[in-house]
Amino acid sequence: MLAVLYRLDGARSAPIQPALIRATRSPDESIATLAVMILAKQSRSPELLRALVQAFRRPSPELIQQVAEALFRFKAVKELGTALRSAPLLLTRAYAASTLARLGLEARPALPPVLAALHDPARVVRLHAVSVLANLDHKAGLEEAARDKDPEVRQAAKRALEECAPRDQEER
Repeated sequence: MLAVLYRLDGARSAPIQPALIRATRSPDESIATLAVMILAKQSRSPELLRALVQAFRRPSPELIQQVAEALFRFKAVKELGTALRSAPLLLTRAYAASTLARLGLEARPALPPVLAALHDPARVVRLHAVSVLANLDHKAGLEEAARDKDPEVRQAAKRALEECAPRDQEER
């Protein structure tokens, strides 16, 4: 199966997409991961995004990383926000938040789940949420994060607020 997938890599025709989407559900994590890597080079489609979201729920670090990269390439803000809000796996939520941070201002539609992530039990998720809020200059969210129970999260939020202040003065 891996050999077949390697041959499909680089093929961009729509007929191979269903086979690759099926491969994302393979019990063999290496097959599923390779399928996601190839699909990331394909054209965005609703079926493709659904398959990526399903793969994002699997407990495979390499697969989760590749899905996050594919969702980044497709600028799938809605899907990343949904994963951030509801994924049971910490790793998936962390990758969703960090990927939204990489998207910069394009992450704005995911603001509600990012604000909710400030209450995530995992510090790493809260730290990435602070990065997203900093990119969006969302002062209210950053002020909330500046009161976090964790000193690292508080410090990151305070630094982001300090960086927002000079930009505010430049705009005046």
